[in-house]
Amino acid sequence: MNITLSPLGNLDWTNNSDLVILEFELIAEKDYHLSLDYSKGLHAWFLDQVRQLSPELSKRLHDYPEEKAFSISRLEGNLIALKNKIFVKQNSFYSWYLSIFSCELIQWLKEWFNNFPSHLALYHTPLLINEVRFFSPPTTYEKLWQENIETNFCFTFLSPTSFRRNNHHYPLPHPPNLFHSYLRRWNQFSHKVFSQDDFGDWIDKFVIIRGYCLESKKVAGGKKGSVTGFMGWLELSLGHNYQDYPDFTQLYSTLCRFATYCGTGHKTTFGLGHTILSKGNENTDEGRQQIFTQASNYNNDCLEDKLVTRIDELTGIFLKQKNGKGGNRAENVCLSYANILARRELGMALKDISIELEMPYETVKTYSKRAKKLLINGS
Repeated sequence: MNITLSPLGNLDWTNNSDLVILEFELIAEKDYHLSLDYSKGLHAWFLDQVRQLSPELSKRLHDYPEEKAFSISRLEGNLIALKNKIFVKQNSFYSWYLSIFSCELIQWLKEWFNNFPSHLALYHTPLLINEVRFFSPPTTYEKLWQENIETNFCFTFLSPTSFRRNNHHYPLPHPPNLFHSYLRRWNQFSHKVFSQDDFGDWIDKFVIIRGYCLESKKVAGGKKGSVTGFMGWLELSLGHNYQDYPDFTQLYSTLCRFATYCGTGHKTTFGLGHTILSKGNENTDEGRQQIFTQASNYNNDCLEDKLVTRIDELTGIFLKQKNGKGGNRAENVCLSYANILARRELGMALKDISIELEMPYETVKTYSKRAKKLLINGS
C-alpha cells in the first residue's frame, strides 16, 4: 500500500502510531560519485536531521544502542562502478527506506515534515527528494500484536545480515539469533516484555527452516574492517505442538512482522540487515528466485568487493609484520592502516577518507604514510 505524502504536509496519521516505514524516491540531478562506504553518510544525514530539531535526541540515538529505534536501507537503483568510483547517474531514480519504531521518533517525524529538506545530502552527493511514500501503513505495537497468527513466513534479506557472536560476525540465520535480535528491540520499545531465555529456548525447539537460498557477502565496515553477512531468502515454520504455548506462538508471529521495521542483526542503522516479508505469489519457486536475484544485485558492485578484498589482504600483511605483538591495539591499528591504504589505492582523497572513517584528517595522513612504508617493507 503506497500512499503519497507531501513533504510539506502534516503527519496527523502518526498521532497514535508507533511504527512506520517511509520509502524515499530520490533523483540524481547530476552525475555524482558516492563514497565506497556511503551507508555511513545515510546514517549521518538522518542523525543530522534529528539534531537540527532535537539535539538531545540525536545524541542519544548516536551514543546509546538501546535508544536506536530506527533502521535504514542502502540505496536501491542503478549504482555504476567505473574507474574506481561508484557513480549515480543524472536523472536516475533511487529508492531509500527509513523505518521508525518508537513514539518519540514518530513525534520528531511529525515536526520534521513541517521543516522537510529538499535533498538527501550524501557528502558531495545531494540527491533530490522527489517523493515520499508509506512502504507499509503506519501502525502500533498493539495492532501488530493483535493480528491473526500465522505460522509460515518467508524472509528476504536485501542487504548483508549478520550477528555478533564471541566478538566475531556470525553470518548464518540461526533462528534463535534471528528472534533474539527482534525480541531485544520489541522489549525495548513495545512495553510488552518477554523473557529472552525462555522464548529463545522455545524458538530453538519449535521453529523449523523449511527452505532457503542464501549467499555470503562482505561489505566495508568502516574503520573496523569488513562485515561478512548473508543475503537471500529464508522460509520458517512451526513444528508440532506449538499450540501448547499460545503466548509464544503469538509472539513468534508478531516478531516476524516486526522484522520489516527493525531489521535483522546488527548495524541495521547503517543499512545492514534490511528485511522484508514475501507474500502471495512470491512464495513460489519462481517468485523466490526473483527475490534472491533482487537481493544478490541489491549491493553487488564490484568496487566494494574489490575494496573489502584489498582491506583483508593489507590487514594480513601488516599483522604478519607485527608477529602477534601488541594484542588488540596492534590489530586495530593494522585495520586502520589497511582501511586507509586500500581507499588511497582506489584514488580517494585523504580528506574524503577522513570523513568516511570518522577519523581526524592529520591521523589519516600519518597512518597513510606509515601504511605505505609497512607495505614496502612487507613486499
